[in-house]
Amino acid sequence: MKNKLAMIILFLSSQFCIAQPTSFKPVKDKTAFLEKFNQTTKTITSIKSNFVQEKHLSALEDKIISKGIFRYKKDNKVRLEYTTPFSYIMVLNNGKMYIKDGSKVNKFDTRSNKMFRQINDMLVNTLNGNLVNSKDYSITYYENDLIYLIELKPLDMAVQEMMDNIKIYVDKKKLTVNKIEIIEKSGDYTLISFSDIQQNTEIKDEEFVVK
Repeated sequence: MKNKLAMIILFLSSQFCIAQPTSFKPVKDKTAFLEKFNQTTKTITSIKSNFVQEKHLSALEDKIISKGIFRYKKDNKVRLEYTTPFSYIMVLNNGKMYIKDGSKVNKFDTRSNKMFRQINDMLVNTLNGNLVNSKDYSITYYENDLIYLIELKPLDMAVQEMMDNIKIYVDKKKLTVNKIEIIEKSGDYTLISFSDIQQNTEIKDEEFVVK
C-alpha cells in the first residue's frame, strides 16, 4: 500500500530540474503563451486519455512501466486508474482523495494535509488553467519548435523534502498536456505520457465515486 501510494504521490507532485532543459530555450512571449494556454484550458470541461508511466530507479537497470486510464471532469474531479501491472484507483473529488487497492478503500481530506492539498491543487490548476496563479511554486517557461515546457519548483520547505521539480510538457499546436516528468532529489525520475486524448466528452459523476 505504501509503495503504491508513493508512486501515485510522485505522479502528481513531481520535482524540478533547476538547469535549463536541453534543446529548450526561454519562451519568447510568456504573456501570449499564458493567454492562449489559459483560454484553451478554460474551454475544457472533461478529458479522457490513456497513460503510460515509466519509473526510472538508479538501483534498477530496467525501468518500471505501468499503464492506465486518466479521467478529468470540471471542476476538481480526477480519476487515475492503473490497469497494468496492478489494479489500483485514485480519485480526487472536491477536496477528498480516495484510494482503492483491491477491495480496500482509503479516504483522505486534502484540505487537512499540506502535501495532499498541493497535489490536488497542482493537478487541478494545471487542467483548468489556473496554474499560473499558484503561490505554491516558482514557475519557469521554456519552448522548442513543438513543445512548451512549464517547470514548477515547490516553495514550501516541507514539500521540498519530498520533491524537487515538476515538468509539464504542452503540445504547441493543441495546447494540451502530453507529458509530466517527475525528478526526485536522488536522481530517480518518473515520466508519464498521455495518449488518445479526448476532450469535452461525457463523463458521468459516478466515475469519481469509489466504493
